[in-house]
Amino acid sequence: MIEEICDRIKTVQISDSIPSLSSTTEETINSEESVSNRIRQVSPTQGPTLPILQKIISLSDKIQNLKKEHSNLSDQVKTAKDSFLGPPNIVDTLQKLSNEYELLRKKYLQELSDRKRLYNEVIELKGNIRVFCRCRPLNQVEITNGSNYVVEFDSSQDNELQIISSDSSKKQFKFDHVFEPEDNQ
Repeated sequence: MIEEICDRIKTVQISDSIPSLSSTTEETINSEESVSNRIRQVSPTQGPTLPILQKIISLSDKIQNLKKEHSNLSDQVKTAKDSFLGPPNIVDTLQKLSNEYELLRKKYLQELSDRKRLYNEVIELKGNIRVFCRCRPLNQVEITNGSNYVVEFDSSQDNELQIISSDSSKKQFKFDHVFEPEDNQ
C-alpha cells in the first residue's frame, strides 16, 4: 500500500514536470527549425563547411527523433497518471482503515478480558481450585553469583510464563494468574 502511494507521488511529480518539458521541447523545435533553415540557405559549394553541415544535419535528425520519443514518453506518463490515481482520497481511506483497526483491536482485548473474567466466575461457582504463581526476585547471593532471570513473562499474556532451562530451552506454563517479581504481595 505504501509503495503504491510512493508510486503515485512520483507520477504526480513527473506529471508536474511535463509542462516545463513541453516548453523546453517547443524551444528546441523552434531553434532546430531555425538551424535547419540556415543550413539550407548555406550553399554546399563552400568547401570546408560541408563536413560541419553534414554533422549539423545528422544532429538535427537525432533531435527530431528524440523529440518524438519525448512526446511518446510524456503521453505514456499522462495515461499512466490517469489510470494510476484512482480514488483521490487514498490517504484518507488508509487513515480511516488504520483507525478502524485500532478500534477493533481495543474492542477485541476488552472482550477477551470480559470473557476471561466471566469464565473465572463460572469456575469459582463450580468450586474449582485456582492456581496462582508468584516468582520471587533474585536475592543478593544469587546476583553476586552472576545468576540471571530464569523466567520470561509475556506482557500480552498475564497467565503464562516461560522457564529457561540450563540448556537454553524454554518451557511454557499456564496459571490462573502469574505475579512477576516486581509485583507487591
